[in-house]
Amino acid sequence: MAGKVFISYRRDDTGHQADRIYDAFCETIQRDQVFMDVDSIPPGANFRKILKDWVAQSEVLLALIGPGWIDARDLKTKERRLDNKNDFVRIEIGEALRRNIQVVPVLLDGTRMPDADLLPDDLKQLVYRQAVAVERRTFDADVKGLIRNLGLSQDVGRRSNDIAVAPEGRSKQTLWQRTKERFWRNFQPWFYPKLKAQFGFSRLSDIPNLVIHLDIRSLVILLLLVVAIIAAMTQWVTHH
Repeated sequence: MAGKVFISYRRDDTGHQADRIYDAFCETIQRDQVFMDVDSIPPGANFRKILKDWVAQSEVLLALIGPGWIDARDLKTKERRLDNKNDFVRIEIGEALRRNIQVVPVLLDGTRMPDADLLPDDLKQLVYRQAVAVERRTFDADVKGLIRNLGLSQDVGRRSNDIAVAPEGRSKQTLWQRTKERFWRNFQPWFYPKLKAQFGFSRLSDIPNLVIHLDIRSLVILLLLVVAIIAAMTQWVTHH
């Protein structure tokens, strides 16, 4: 399969599993052939058009469905997200179904396929797509089976050879970049608000200009916060 793989998921429902599935696919095919995060949509851009364009370039879309997928609610309106035509997940899956792209429902941790009556009209065909179950206990084996059934396993040898002959520095840089991406994707929503609340800034690039204006107490707090982040990152990487 030469086309791109699009991973559709809800961060608060299946964010952790999405990271692991993304990494598994990147071990098999080129990283630029796997799309997962919508964070790269630039401010002011028409996100509906961009999402549809990305889906149109894909040959397969993985629809990650966890326990909270069907009834996920908007924090402000309390309305079900799938009932909103501008919901990212609805746009992604709906566009893939409309284009008759291969859509694979990935049922995580015992989640069952939703009833068609619970889905908006543009997603009802999802229930007729062959689903794949991925369980916590057999996660790695289940994902490998998914990759194999999609016809990607033949690329494993090629990717392994590429990694083997790659310069040592490049391999380490790629691993480090992936680690940073995965860490900040999970911790950024927690980290930046704390910076803003305690020190009045929300970007790491602001630190050099503001450190000289901090008193000793604030410097100590900042140092402890950085140490805590490093410790959390080390523990998180170790267990993921």
